[in-house]
Amino acid sequence: MSSHNTSFGSQFNRAEESLGFLLWKTSNQLQRAHQQVLSPLGLSNGEFSVLACVAELERFDGPPNQNDLAQKAGMDKMQVSDTLKRLLKKGWVQKDRCLEDRRSFLVSATAEGRSVLTQSIVKVEQVDQEFFACLQSPEQLSVQLVRLVSRSERL
Repeated sequence: MSSHNTSFGSQFNRAEESLGFLLWKTSNQLQRAHQQVLSPLGLSNGEFSVLACVAELERFDGPPNQNDLAQKAGMDKMQVSDTLKRLLKKGWVQKDRCLEDRRSFLVSATAEGRSVLTQSIVKVEQVDQEFFACLQSPEQLSVQLVRLVSRSERL
């Protein structure tokens, strides 16, 4: 028996039959497209995501702490911490001690950070529109992805 005919125990004959593989591959393609428009603005994908989460949480709930950001962005706390350090160094966020918990900091976007975010959101949303234009119903995919994310957050 040739090793070329084995499925390695997979239920799929080809990787492209696996939803997990397709989602991973699609996510990588979209991240590359985002990075192309974010890079000239001096932002990485992670920095954009954290800055956008800071602005959204701040807008609706007041300045978030690192835990709030990690949960909102779906990132681990160390990753958020490292990203915040870079955003602080760039002057795009600021940290202030939380009055209720002196060990915790609240994060807010600076005027420069909000300006960069405004520019980047326009570009990222344009990429998203072009990327998902081939779908019959991007809205339906959005509903399904929200369902997946919500389910994953409960597990």
